[in-house]
Amino acid sequence: MTQFLSFRGRFQWWLYTKSHGQLLLRRNKNAGHPTRVDVLFKNVAMVQLATVFDGLEVTEATVDAIPGLREQLGALDLFTERKVYLVHGVNSNGYIVAGSVTWNEDEGEYHEPSKLLPDL
Repeated sequence: MTQFLSFRGRFQWWLYTKSHGQLLLRRNKNAGHPTRVDVLFKNVAMVQLATVFDGLEVTEATVDAIPGLREQLGALDLFTERKVYLVHGVNSNGYIVAGSVTWNEDEGEYHEPSKLLPDL
């Protein structure tokens, strides 16, 4: 397993679009964090994750890292173009089955759209 994202602060589900299978997690800037962080998962097939959590570490894992996951989704053949991303926080652990993940850190305001999803 390779960790490739790690940020401090409170993250929350910011936006989910079923039509494109996109999940946007956001940390808004505040006194402790002068920047906003958006993390976008695309082609999402399954999410097991709290809606608000502190800290964010994302690692890529094999399907077998989650007991029973292959059996839950195997009939749908959802792993041919997707990966399992383990999501760890201070107070929560979960996972997302998705095609890809990308992120952006900027000085955007709470109400401004994500640079990862400028049209939404």
